[in-house]
Amino acid sequence: MTGQTPRLSKVNLFTLFSLWMELFPPIEQQKKSQVKYITGGPLYFSANVTMCCHVKKTGLVVVKNIKMVGLHCSSADLHAGQIALIKHGSRLKNCDLYFSRKPCSTCLKMIVNAGVNRISYWPADPEISLQNEASNPASTEDAKLDAKAVDRLKSNSRARVCLLLQPLVCDMVQFVEETSYKCDFIQKIAKTLSGCNTDFYTECRQERIKEYESLFLISNEEMHKQILMTMGLENLCENPYFSNLRQNMKDLILFLATVAASVPTFGHFGFYCNGSQQTNEMQHQSLPQEIARHCMIQARLLAYRTENNSKQK
Repeated sequence: MTGQTPRLSKVNLFTLFSLWMELFPPIEQQKKSQVKYITGGPLYFSANVTMCCHVKKTGLVVVKNIKMVGLHCSSADLHAGQIALIKHGSRLKNCDLYFSRKPCSTCLKMIVNAGVNRISYWPADPEISLQNEASNPASTEDAKLDAKAVDRLKSNSRARVCLLLQPLVCDMVQFVEETSYKCDFIQKIAKTLSGCNTDFYTECRQERIKEYESLFLISNEEMHKQILMTMGLENLCENPYFSNLRQNMKDLILFLATVAASVPTFGHFGFYCNGSQQTNEMQHQSLPQEIARHCMIQARLLAYRTENNSKQK
């Protein structure tokens, strides 16, 4: 591509970071009452609990003076908002918070009382899922109470509860795909697989798109509208607002999947295929490797805020 380098807006950067923090690698605890702090923010996990990949968590980005000051992820015991309050305390005053899911009414009350400036959330599943409405009506009632709580907070506090999703600039996804495909890391892997009849990067990208759409996008549009209405967002259910919202969400998911595909999961390298002692060692060390990959993708997301083309590659 020629001309001015496309840049990611800060609003979308913070939103993407909240989604990515929701995918923070799971941790299995072996001892009771053990607490671990991990790069990217504190994560608290209860005894003998495994946070499996299919369990929906909540990612949170804390922003102050247009700078990220905290990256957090919910645990088996604490919501993301509670973790932020424990970690930051009074420093949350005047901060902007970006959630990957609508926070529950309890978290909203505590966060607003901390004096935050703005609360934005990804408009799909709330922290209490509504997708099993028929089998779990209590969750639906809780979500409706959350929506009422948001309305009260909007009118009775200085904190703004809103959705902040901006359209990507023209050719942004194409630019990210090109720079990701040309990434040195991908090129080296492609050379090792030169004898295979497969496009390694395209295959990884398609896997990530499918995975992230299932996590972050309500596939059924009517169901999505019902969830938006339950969360008190009836004004977004009419077109063109609804179609624009869906398109912005799809574009951001595509953006995230494209960046993530440039740093493939470690299973793609054949580490677990030979049954050797090395295999056991790699499995034993899989968590640190996944955390390293998580941070590498964070770095690539940050790179798309710069106009320096070399940093983006």
